[in-house]
Amino acid sequence: MAEACIGGRRERRSYAMGRAIGPPEHLGETTAVGTAVRIRPSRAVFARDLSIDVVAERLRELSFMLPGCSLVLNGTRLVGDTLRDLCTTVADGPLVAPPLHVRLLVRDVLVDVAIGWRPVVSPPTITSWVSTFRTHLHGTHVSGVFAGMRRGALKTDLRALTRAHGPGHFRDRVSAGLVAVVHAGLYAPRFGDPTKDRLVNPEAQRAVSDALAMAFPAYLTQYPLVRRHLAFLLG
Repeated sequence: MAEACIGGRRERRSYAMGRAIGPPEHLGETTAVGTAVRIRPSRAVFARDLSIDVVAERLRELSFMLPGCSLVLNGTRLVGDTLRDLCTTVADGPLVAPPLHVRLLVRDVLVDVAIGWRPVVSPPTITSWVSTFRTHLHGTHVSGVFAGMRRGALKTDLRALTRAHGPGHFRDRVSAGLVAVVHAGLYAPRFGDPTKDRLVNPEAQRAVSDALAMAFPAYLTQYPLVRRHLAFLLG
């Protein structure tokens, strides 16, 4: 069932198996805006009971990507945090400094990125989505993170160390201990494989790179510990 508040009207419509059941039902006038959707999984579609843990995990992901969106599961309300909070959660331990968080609309691409570094050299932890769907093999939006960091670092006193490494080598060096969560919202995402695990839109890379290139120098100025940590990784 879906309820929508738009244009001063509140309407409700029920669906079953993807098809509408009857016309929309007018529920009166309202000053509210937004849409509420309630679902009950059909046993004709799901071969077994849908795991409540799987649903809860997915809704929790959405709450981070859609801050301010109120999601309710079995009466428990999940109010969206931000990707900065998710980055801290994913780190599962101390970070050199609070994560850098950038949320910005760049040429119709919603860029939402949080990055931080563990104080010890370790494999990177990178989680990415495009338009709220997980991209397990990442893609251009994640490439944009590293391109933007490199461009930003070239504007700081790390420029000499940064120039000493090409883009690929720079990525390898700064990936050590990196914790990154990346979400790019696009109107028409394109993927490099049938499973939609790898984003290929070049505009996503440019948008993420531009956003990080603007924010990264100020972050390094604000947190000298991060600057020194990167100097160690690049040295």
